[in-house]
Amino acid sequence: MWWAHSRSVAGHRHRLVEHLEGTAKLAERFAVPFGAPELGRLAGLWHDLGKYGCAWQTYRLAAEAGRPADRVGHRLYGAKLAAGCGAVAAAVAIAGHHGGLPSVAELGVALRQVDHGVDAEVLAAARSDWFPTDADGRSLVGPLLPSDGGDVELS
Repeated sequence: MWWAHSRSVAGHRHRLVEHLEGTAKLAERFAVPFGAPELGRLAGLWHDLGKYGCAWQTYRLAAEAGRPADRVGHRLYGAKLAAGCGAVAAAVAIAGHHGGLPSVAELGVALRQVDHGVDAEVLAAARSDWFPTDADGRSLVGPLLPSDGGDVELS
């Protein structure tokens, strides 16, 4: 099971797929006044994709148990996918969701440092956990989770 956060004070956990889908609905609604509901939805769906990495889940378990652990980044994986699909505005929003929006140039530098091996691991784990469907029951995994992150060139 992939989790979005450590246990709450009440002992509950939040499944990562539920967190992503819930955030997508909110972000889509918030982006309507800007005329960009699809970009909002994409940013919500992909903002925490890096939490599908085993390193992040191990970090979360250590933090939950009160053990010291090095922080593990998670925000750049969804940003890389969005940039690779040409959704640069969504990529900037995803990359900045924990500390401020980067410039496109700063984002390009950060994305070139993302480990391609970890990138593949994150996508494979997301696919194994996450099979959203549309109202007719058709899988949305194809258009939402590309086969790889692709090479991203931002100036």
